[in-house]
This record gives sequence, C-alpha cells and structure tokens, in this order.
Amino acid sequence: MSAKRVAAACPRRSSPWDPRSAVIDPSLISRRSQTGDTITRREQDMGLPYRARVNEHVLLNLPGFGGGSSYVLSYVEDTTERGLDRDCDDPECTDCPYNFEPHMVLELCSDSYFIRFGFDVDSEAGRANSLHKIDTLLAALRVFRQGLVDEFEPYDRRKRELEASRE
Repeated sequence: MSAKRVAAACPRRSSPWDPRSAVIDPSLISRRSQTGDTITRREQDMGLPYRARVNEHVLLNLPGFGGGSSYVLSYVEDTTERGLDRDCDDPECTDCPYNFEPHMVLELCSDSYFIRFGFDVDSEAGRANSLHKIDTLLAALRVFRQGLVDEFEPYDRRKRELEASRE
C-alpha cells in the first residue's frame, strides 16, 4: 500500500491550536477541573482547555522552497492538572473512573504525504518503545544529514566537469 493511501486511511485530528478550541473563557471551567478532581466525559466534551507541554508546528522548507506544505507537528498534552476521567456523570460511581493517556501527535508532512507516529505512556514497555522510536528517528536523521553533506562535494565536482565539457 502506498504511503499516500496509508496516510489517507489515518483520520486527521483537529489542530491542537485550532482557535475554536484553544480560546476558552475561564468562567466556563468547572470547579472540579480546577482542583484536579475526576472530570466527567460530559464536562470534557464541553470545552475544558487542553494544556500543552509541547505545541509546535514548524515549516520544513526555507522561504521560496515549496508552498509551505512540508511541516513537523508535535503536540504533547500536559495532563498535570487533570484527575481521573470517567464515562458517566454519577460522582458516586466507582466503575467508571479510568486513567487516560495524554493526547500526543508527532506528524511529518511533505506535500500531500504525511506520517503520524503513535506513542504510549501507559506501560513501561510502551514508554521504552516510544523513547526508542524517537531515538531511532533522531539517529537516522543525523546519519542522513551527514550523508547529504558528504554528497555536496561530489555533486559540485560533477557540475564543474559538465560545465568544462560544454566549453
């Protein structure tokens, strides 16, 4: 399956900095959310603000290269102030509370192709795999960068040879 088809199969999440959800009137936030108590699904859907540890959207191309469609999006929700989540509105219910993973997005995009990586914090193995994934990407980018730089001189040499042969 092509990368474009795989990417198209991934549902696109709304932008973490979408102004429709990013600007929240503090008076709309319940006392429960301010104290870190359990938050009901209904309250969460009613516009509780997401706090971000990381919220970056960086264009990859320099000005004049491409139309700005190549980017890196990185977002990690800050859940420090959130308590357990629950599926019902009954504060006495002991079956509904559950822990949740923060909203996390790492997306690389070049033109119409994009890759979204998934990460886990819910287990030691998931955390280790998430960190391994990041470390592997960083190592691959460092090696690729060096390979790219190493190809500058051979390319320039061939360019000079070509120009000399046309004179």
